[in-house]
Amino acid sequence: MNLDGFSDNARQRIAFAVEVLSRAVLVAFYALLAINILQDMQVKFRLSSFLLLIQELLLLSLILIRRPSVSTSDRPLEWAVAFATSFLFVMIRTHGSSEYLIGTIFSCAGVIVTILGVIALNRSFGVVPANRGIRTGGIYRLVRHPLYSGYSIASIGFLINNFSLYNIFILVTWFGFQALRLQMEERHLAQTPEYRSYMLGTRWRLFPGVW
Repeated sequence: MNLDGFSDNARQRIAFAVEVLSRAVLVAFYALLAINILQDMQVKFRLSSFLLLIQELLLLSLILIRRPSVSTSDRPLEWAVAFATSFLFVMIRTHGSSEYLIGTIFSCAGVIVTILGVIALNRSFGVVPANRGIRTGGIYRLVRHPLYSGYSIASIGFLINNFSLYNIFILVTWFGFQALRLQMEERHLAQTPEYRSYMLGTRWRLFPGVW
């Protein structure tokens, strides 16, 4: 939203309310995911589910302690794309109990990459385009969006073990939104010289040698 017409005090109050609301929504979202994973693990233990639980608990913790943003996108479309991408991912569905080794390998590898990204991102984690501090260490030295890389790898593993036309449609749609989302994030962050320099030094967005 554009706050140019408001006083400094009003802008601060609105920004604080938006931050509290978005944080509450994300906490509820990731807590629900963690609960669903725990319930699934009670039915059948999977290494990929255990790693995913660690990932969601890390994200939940970082949301609670994340830094205030230096700048946050005020474009409604960018907020809509960010939240649509997050919620699209939970629309995929399991089918039966079949598990293939290659699918499990992809799932576990994807979650591990995501966890490494979360650890490197630390308190700068967010969903909508915002500057909470530019992170360039750890796995961010290899690609500019390692969390999205991990999500993509894990989604391939999930699709192998839960193949259906419905899941294909959801994941293809999700990847399209994800590609749009990361470009929106880069456009916002590239307003700073630090991030522009980082983009020059770290060429690849998701996968080295690919994109």
